[in-house]
Amino acid sequence: MSAATSSRVDELPAQYREMVDSATERRLSSAPSASVVVVTYRTPREELEETFAALDDQTADDFEVIVVDNGVRFDLDELVERTERASALVRLDGNYGVTVARNVGAELADSDLLLFLDDDGVPDCDFVAAHRDAHDDGAVAVRGRVLPRTESLYNRLQTWYDLGDERVPFSLNIEGNTSVERAAFREVGGFEESLSGRAGHEGIELTYRLLTNGYDREGIVYDPRPVIYHDYATDVRSYLRKRVAGRRRRRLLARVRPEVSRLAKEYSKPSSSRSERARRDEFALLCLDAMVRLTLTLSSLRKKVNLPGGRV
Repeated sequence: MSAATSSRVDELPAQYREMVDSATERRLSSAPSASVVVVTYRTPREELEETFAALDDQTADDFEVIVVDNGVRFDLDELVERTERASALVRLDGNYGVTVARNVGAELADSDLLLFLDDDGVPDCDFVAAHRDAHDDGAVAVRGRVLPRTESLYNRLQTWYDLGDERVPFSLNIEGNTSVERAAFREVGGFEESLSGRAGHEGIELTYRLLTNGYDREGIVYDPRPVIYHDYATDVRSYLRKRVAGRRRRRLLARVRPEVSRLAKEYSKPSSSRSERARRDEFALLCLDAMVRLTLTLSSLRKKVNLPGGRV
């Protein structure tokens, strides 16, 4: 890849162009039919290598990969260079949060279909083709299926990742395995950046704006065919941290964007969802939920009495 002098970066909106520290680009042999946006932040090299290797093993061969470096602690150039479908690597001059970085990547896209992939998610070999097929079947926006990379209690407790085998209207509540037609994404202004690092739920908020801008609910779907492998958590500390953060974000969203919070509650898990848990897992969930509630209560008390202490 070569350093970008006159490039797609030059065509970015001014607020994004000012964030770019440097960029490299590579011209692909054919115009891409899909653009996969991967935002990286403090991701271990070995995890990124798995993600990029899986992108090289796709059954589709006419897509591009756009990498936005939001704060990786090692040199990405060599890794991106040997990723066959990588067309751009953009290094931001700071950590702007995943939502802003995804919008930057979307602006750089050279195709009419945007795919957003978590940097620690490993896509199935049909990931790109499956997203394209879902849009060929009439979807405007697609939320795919997430399966665990490893077997663990914490992954079994997370039942929102795999919603089963049926394609159904659903919100874009898993941003790391989502695709949106670029025209629709741009029409509604992309992901809501004011939520980045504050309220979260950017995918649900994007769903809300698509619907309020006239897009049909039947065209915003969960489709089981696009699959990524991703761990919700692998230990109790990471599980509790995610659950506590998620609870805080839901409360904040309900306060600052009640209309979006109401929309999220309108969707229930499909009948084919993998939602059944073993009795021992239900007991574990009760115990962990009690720890989450205790953590939130202690955090609230610390704020009231100004006691020292960090969050989980």
